[in-house]
Amino acid sequence: MWWKIYLAVILALQFHSYNQLFAIAPVHDNYLKLLFSITETAGLIGFIANKKLLTPLFWKSSLWVCVAWDIYSALTAFDWYKGWNPKILIMVPALLSPLILFLPMYRALYLYSYKSAAIWKTQRDDLE
Repeated sequence: MWWKIYLAVILALQFHSYNQLFAIAPVHDNYLKLLFSITETAGLIGFIANKKLLTPLFWKSSLWVCVAWDIYSALTAFDWYKGWNPKILIMVPALLSPLILFLPMYRALYLYSYKSAAIWKTQRDDLE
């Protein structure tokens, strides 16, 4: 039940943020964000529904690509100051909050790709 509530929150936040983002400027970076967001959400849906979507290898690789992309996005979301400036401390929570929000998604993608052998079991495995 918790995963379904988390999915609803993520979908609502994504819909709102992409609605705002594409209203401002539809640039290539936004399309990449949308692509990775759809990939992460599809994996979360597959995990929640306990259904096979694509292959385990796809989800294993996309997990790490999506994590790297989210870290990259968080680090490049701000204009960094040259040298030390106390205003940098204000940006730390804003930098970490998206990553913390996506931790359950990363966990679900990890469990889906690495720890859900029953989902990926094929009929051929049953015959052997």
